[in-house]
Amino acid sequence: MEETFKIRLFIADESFAVSVPKDDESVEQAYRDAAKKVNTLLNSYREQYKEAGAEILPKRLLAMTALHLAKESVLGEAQAADGQVFELISRLDGELEDFLTEKSE
Repeated sequence: MEETFKIRLFIADESFAVSVPKDDESVEQAYRDAAKKVNTLLNSYREQYKEAGAEILPKRLLAMTALHLAKESVLGEAQAADGQVFELISRLDGELEDFLTEKSE
């Protein structure tokens, strides 16, 4: 069983305890960066609505933030898939060129 320790994260003025592996500092940093990103986005939406004179429920702000981050994740996955397809096409193109060069000699 993997050893863990707890860290405290604050999101939307709430405290959350999260277990992270002791032997992987990158996971802890990823959680801290994620919490910071959520809070930054949440505050940005809050300010946008405040400047517009609208009052918005915290639940709605959190939903908008979640949707924004999910959209980024989906776009990132699509870009990664596109990169893999491009890499495969490049490799196949090189193999085809080598094959055609051999045939013409």
